[in-house]
Amino acid sequence: MNKEIKAIILLFAISILSACVGSQWKPVTITELSDAYNRFRIQAPAGWMQQVGNKNSIVLSRDGLSLQFIKVGSLSEDTLQTVLRQISRDKQKVLSLDSMLPSELAGIFVSVFKNIRVTRNIKIVANGPAIIGRNINGFRLVVVFTTDKGLQVKREVHGFAQGGQLVFLIYQAPALYYFPRDQKIYKRVIVSFKRL
Repeated sequence: MNKEIKAIILLFAISILSACVGSQWKPVTITELSDAYNRFRIQAPAGWMQQVGNKNSIVLSRDGLSLQFIKVGSLSEDTLQTVLRQISRDKQKVLSLDSMLPSELAGIFVSVFKNIRVTRNIKIVANGPAIIGRNINGFRLVVVFTTDKGLQVKREVHGFAQGGQLVFLIYQAPALYYFPRDQKIYKRVIVSFKRL
């Protein structure tokens, strides 16, 4: 894989999966949070911390990013097109998010996860349709992977297409203790999701 392809995949991975470790955090004081562009709103869990200054997504954590986080954001069709052309054999494939089925949208995440070193060893635990908010048809994808240090991590992703954007909600935590403990909070965030 050449350096340009690796750089594009790394940029995508950073935008969707990372939560900017060196950033500042503040306690959640407002229960309803909107993204910087007023595209969506969620109910934030009490007692959690919110990342400050992230214009691309809402990032929340209770105990620190390595223990758990919830991230809500979106990626443009153009960004996804660039990444998928780099990791796909079909370099001419045209992506049209609004015409894709939820299962196809979940497939985008699986393809990207398999091309990132940290999540290359993923195992798909669940993949199917889901309702996001009150009535948004989307997908639910649950994967498990093991870090280089042997920690088993579980990631749950919900998503749907809207206006040339792939909107996603991600919850990630170590599989043994933190994931089941805080999964109910993530489910409340899913139910509270509103398009604006």
